[in-house]
Amino acid sequence: MDDNYSKLTDIAYKLHTAGKFKEAENIYKKLLTYNSEDVNILYLYGQLNMTLKNYDIAIELFQKVYNKTNFEEAKICIAKIHEAKRDWEKSLQILNSIDNKTKEIKKLTAINYMKINDYIAAYNLYKELVDSKEADSADYYNMSLCCCKSDNYEEALNFALNAYKLKNDDIDIIMNIAAIYEHLSKFKEAIIYFNKAANIVNNPEIFYRIGCLYKKIQEYTNAIEYFYKVLEIDAGHKMAILNIANTYSLFNKAKAIEYLKSYNSIFPEDDDILTSMYFTYLKMMDYKNCLETSKKLMELNPLESSFIVFCADTYNSLYEYEKAEELYKKVLEIEPDNLTANVQLANIYSQKNMTEEAVKIIKPYLYYEDAKKAYAYILMRNKVIDGAKETLYSMLTEVWTKEEGKKNAQKLFYHLGIGDKYGISEEEFTQYEKQMKFTSIVKYKKYLEKAWKNQNIDGKRLLVFSQHGAGDIIMFLRYVNDIKDKVSKIILQVPVSLFELIKYNYPDLVVKSEKDIIDESEYDYAVSFFCLLCTVCKSLKEIKYSSGYLKADDKLVKEKSKLPVMKTDKKKVGIYWQGNPTVFINRSIKLSRLSSLFKLNNIQLYSFQISNVDFESENLKKNLNLIDLKPYINNYADTAAFLKNMDLLITIDTSIANLAGAMGINTYLLLPYYAEWRWFYDTKTTPWYDSIRIFKQNKPDDWEEVIERVINELKL
Repeated sequence: MDDNYSKLTDIAYKLHTAGKFKEAENIYKKLLTYNSEDVNILYLYGQLNMTLKNYDIAIELFQKVYNKTNFEEAKICIAKIHEAKRDWEKSLQILNSIDNKTKEIKKLTAINYMKINDYIAAYNLYKELVDSKEADSADYYNMSLCCCKSDNYEEALNFALNAYKLKNDDIDIIMNIAAIYEHLSKFKEAIIYFNKAANIVNNPEIFYRIGCLYKKIQEYTNAIEYFYKVLEIDAGHKMAILNIANTYSLFNKAKAIEYLKSYNSIFPEDDDILTSMYFTYLKMMDYKNCLETSKKLMELNPLESSFIVFCADTYNSLYEYEKAEELYKKVLEIEPDNLTANVQLANIYSQKNMTEEAVKIIKPYLYYEDAKKAYAYILMRNKVIDGAKETLYSMLTEVWTKEEGKKNAQKLFYHLGIGDKYGISEEEFTQYEKQMKFTSIVKYKKYLEKAWKNQNIDGKRLLVFSQHGAGDIIMFLRYVNDIKDKVSKIILQVPVSLFELIKYNYPDLVVKSEKDIIDESEYDYAVSFFCLLCTVCKSLKEIKYSSGYLKADDKLVKEKSKLPVMKTDKKKVGIYWQGNPTVFINRSIKLSRLSSLFKLNNIQLYSFQISNVDFESENLKKNLNLIDLKPYINNYADTAAFLKNMDLLITIDTSIANLAGAMGINTYLLLPYYAEWRWFYDTKTTPWYDSIRIFKQNKPDDWEEVIERVINELKL
């Protein structure tokens, strides 16, 4: 009997380990009929039931083993079963009752602590394993996860890299390292590890994350390449499709539209694709296609308020206020508290002199920033200056503390024209000097360590770099003359588009483009063109003005004058009517609103627009007596040469206005009612440039009256 029992035990064990569980189970049951107290068979049968997920039977068997022998391995098995049943508290209770904390018990206990989100307790157990040199790659990986949960990402990275050293082909470990680098904003390092993961598994989500990281560091070609890799695996990956379009729109909006149209032809009812098309057209100021796209979205989902808002906003941009009003009202029937619809409807009523109705609509929403601004404009539009001050101050002090409210109210008063002659306060002006500390442009952060903060620069080397736009550079370039005799060397770093012009005007200075790498050994101090204003001028009252400090290249001026397009007996008038829509929303003018200019017989109009303009303008340009200079302009040196050939420039507030003023070109500057602070509250002239005359709106969005004044001047 003993020999037969032993043989059956061996057979059962071999069948068990070979995965033949049913046969093994039959033998275990038979053996237990012979000897129900055999702890070895009870333990093996418990292991079998644990494998088969017969958890209650397994617990009963292991408990019998433990009761008879105090065999802690049986207790550990019970803890593992409770863990498998997701009863982590019970599992921990059992594990913590075991006196001899082996490596296995510590690991299992730590995992259970992680399951109940007690990451500190789990971390402490893993730390014991590390200190005793018993930790493996999984332990380091789990320690890293614990640190992440405690927002200690630097330490998490250290443990994650240790896990990688021990096991460099584990996808979870690699993905964890990549995710930590991403959280630490070390995007290039994150890309390296996501690529390592992609070499192990062909997962579209990994490629997608790499694409998003390349997009963050503005490597758009690489971003698009990885988004396309996602589509090779998953052709219908919506986020990859939308991100390709969005990335294209950052540098080639026409390409973005072409791409979206290709998908729209396949999925004509996909509102995400249409929405992406709408916003791309909006960036292009192509309101005709904005309108068409928003109408398609409304057809697909007539009750979706955001799509109706798209359409209403487009009508608003096209100055078709009646249609916009009708749609905003429709939105409010669906969603009475829709902020955009209420704010825009109030603005429309205000423009129609329905002030009481406008105020009634806007008042319930004054805790929103957009509503606050709209309310301020409504009051200003109706000349309620005292009311604006009183109401705004009261409103802002409810949002901020009394002191913060006072400062923010005063700042808003200046921007709305309720302050003195300047568009900002003295305090705000002095803050510009500190802007260099907070530069958001990564490539200029290296200059911050040597920032010029009013130190003595006599005999020093100074780098002046272009942190802001071309207009700012041109406007504040005048202050280079105030400091160049004090220093031993000046380096001017300017955009490529300005390089030739600046190089020509400052032959005695070192002029470099933004593409050039400037070593820190080449300069002692650095300052942006914008910050020159506050460094040279200590207050608004000390601002120094000058005109005619730039000139065009005589050779280029002659070359341009000989072009066939310049042959005319009429007065040559340059025009510039539209800028970057993200910056110049209220400054830009639709070409159709300038149509009366084209009726004057004594002038020949020349377009200085070099960037893409809206669809309507492109069509109008073909049918108007307007000569397009875009084919002949490669940079600001060309623009300056053409300006020198003009009798007059008519322009909105943009860089060409500053260029013309700096050259002393006769210029009519068209300003919106709420103009940029640097033009102050002057309505006819500006101290910045002697050659500029200002034509400013008397009320918001009324360009027609402005153009009428311009025409009257041209007829004189």
